[in-house]
Amino acid sequence: MEFPTDVWDIFETQEFDLAVPRESGQAVMELMVQLRPNGRAVDHFRVALGGSKLFSATIGFGSLLPIKDLDRMQIAFDFWVRDVKIRRNMATSEWIDLHEKLTEKVITIQDRMGKAVTEEHLGEILDLLERSGTYVKSASMRYAVVVGADNRMRLELQGLPGSAKLLNSKPAFTG
Repeated sequence: MEFPTDVWDIFETQEFDLAVPRESGQAVMELMVQLRPNGRAVDHFRVALGGSKLFSATIGFGSLLPIKDLDRMQIAFDFWVRDVKIRRNMATSEWIDLHEKLTEKVITIQDRMGKAVTEEHLGEILDLLERSGTYVKSASMRYAVVVGADNRMRLELQGLPGSAKLLNSKPAFTG
């Protein structure tokens, strides 16, 4: 195969970190790879995300934290795909601390019917997390680029019990 091919778009090196996907749509994702002049990969890649649609995510609270009183609750938030930052040379974002986002009111807590809890009830839930009998008082989420069954790239939301500070400091959970 001759290099460069007509299939690839070639850009200058300084554009690598800031480049956005060239396609438009509700959600778009583009893999970018740094290449040497001879066409070999330099070992640096990144996934650029973009899009014009505001997405909503709803997750069962009990699936993130093993606290029985929270099984009836769910968390909900909106996000723009273009705001998701996938780390260079990785397929995931950093872990996002659930407790921190709850106190910042970026994430809302709802009952299973989708009705948002009151400010007073939110305080009770945050208090419950603090007094929890388990050693886990927070959970974290991150975005990951995965390959779907149709061999296409997908954006997946992943979650684990534990603070973002803890998870981001462990090499096993950063990839």
